[in-house]
Amino acid sequence: MTRGNVLIQDCLPEHLDAVIAKLRAAGVQVTIEGDAIRVVGAARSAPPTSPPAPTPVFPTDMQAQFMC
Repeated sequence: MTRGNVLIQDCLPEHLDAVIAKLRAAGVQVTIEGDAIRVVGAARSAPPTSPPAPTPVFPTDMQAQFMC
């Protein structure tokens, strides 16, 4: 959204597979760096292509962030 460069440290990237996949589908660059995730926003991101589903497909508590 802000086209920034953010490093999220001390997380479990494997628990965020669905979120990472949705970000990548929107054109966002996501890089796994050990126990961290680097997210670099795209110049123009694409809207979500499918409605959220219950976890593990897509966590419903992330729906609002993807609808912005």
